[in-house]
Amino acid sequence: PELYLKRLLVGGFEKVFELGPVFRNEGFDGSHSPEFAMVEAYQAYAGRSEMETLVKSVVRGAAEMSEKPGILFYNGVEVGTEDEWPSYPVVKTLSEELQMQLPANAGSPGTESILQEAAD
Repeated sequence: PELYLKRLLVGGFEKVFELGPVFRNEGFDGSHSPEFAMVEAYQAYAGRSEMETLVKSVVRGAAEMSEKPGILFYNGVEVGTEDEWPSYPVVKTLSEELQMQLPANAGSPGTESILQEAAD
């Protein structure tokens, strides 16, 4: 689906999305099902902040349609969607959580091996 959506952008559509069922054959257990619904969205010339605004709008809209308007539940915890959403810089946050210094540029040579080592 991703490739087809990107082709539409190249063809002149400014905004495209797809909402539908997905099946991933990765096994399942009591905490994860291989069938789920997913939304994919792309917008020409949009940066991270525009896409962040879109995601917040979609989540808040869904919450307004829920049993408790403006409230969603995540792992049994009630989450208010009108609250401020924290933003975390990826490299800085990973460095802090892994307690190791990562290269500032994720594309730097050796970054993949450093992360693989941290995962093992």
